Amino acid sequence: MKVLSSVNFLAAVISAIIFFFIGFIWYSFLFNKIWVKEKGLSVTAGENKMRPSAIVFQYFCTLIFLFLYVLGLAIIGNLIGKGIIEGLKISLFAIICLVVPFHSSSLFFPPKPKLFLIDGGYYAVGTIISAVILSIW
Repeated sequence: MKVLSSVNFLAAVISAIIFFFIGFIWYSFLFNKIWVKEKGLSVTAGENKMRPSAIVFQYFCTLIFLFLYVLGLAIIGNLIGKGIIEGLKISLFAIICLVVPFHSSSLFFPPKPKLFLIDGGYYAVGTIISAVILSIW
C-alpha cells in the first residue's frame, strides 16, 4: 500500500506514546476527581481491585488504539502536506469530524457535558500535539 509506505512510523510511535502520557497526566492529575465522579466510579479503598495483569492489558490496548488513531492522522497528513499549519489543519479536521462525534454520546446518554469536555478535551489536545509532531517530522 503506497499510503502506508510514506508514513513515518517512528514519528507515529513517538506521537502515540506522547498521546498516552498526556492521558496519564490528564486523567491522573488534572481531571481525576471530577472524571471519576462523572463516570460514577468508586474510589473506596479495596473496591474494584483489578489484577495487575488486567491493568497492564488495558494500558497496552489503549496504547495500540492510540497508535492506530495517530497512524490515521499520519496518513491524512501525507495527503495534506508538511508543516505546522498543515498539522493544525489536520488536527482541526480530526477534532471536528472524529473526536466531537465520537464523544458526543456523553452529551446525550445520559447528559454529562463535563465528561464530554474532559474526554473530548484530552483527545483534542492529544490530536493537536500528535498532528503537529507528525507534520514537522
